[in-house]
Amino acid sequence: RDDSYYDTKTLDAYSLIHLNIAYDVNKNIRVSSAIENLGDEKYETASGYPAKGRSVFFTLKYQQ
Repeated sequence: RDDSYYDTKTLDAYSLIHLNIAYDVNKNIRVSSAIENLGDEKYETASGYPAKGRSVFFTLKYQQ
């Protein structure tokens, strides 16, 4: 397969903002949340393959 088209393709520039926050409820429990791509930027890291949009994560961690 000839990939020469992809070797010379310049992609548009982009900027991403990620946000992470954590709170220790007590010495055993931590609650955290993260948002990746806060601005829901549309971008590609490879031509023709759009990256995922905004993602939100929640975590509850218990440690003895």
